[in-house]
Amino acid sequence: MYYCNNCDTSFEEKKDTCPFCGSDDVEEMKQCEMCEEYFKEDDLHDTEEYINGGCGYCCEQCIEDGDMVEI
Repeated sequence: MYYCNNCDTSFEEKKDTCPFCGSDDVEEMKQCEMCEEYFKEDDLHDTEEYINGGCGYCCEQCIEDGDMVEI
């Protein structure tokens, strides 16, 4: 999955420009290691240093649902 920072849309196929607005401000999205949904890389957190964590890079909802607490 890919994300356009200009028009805030996501799309599946890798392209040099956004298929919706034509912007080249496109980044690859990453999967949450728990729910496997796609997120912008900045929206995932490394849970290695969390109490009840250690399950890789996860989204805020999975961190909350897993009762993970940042040390």
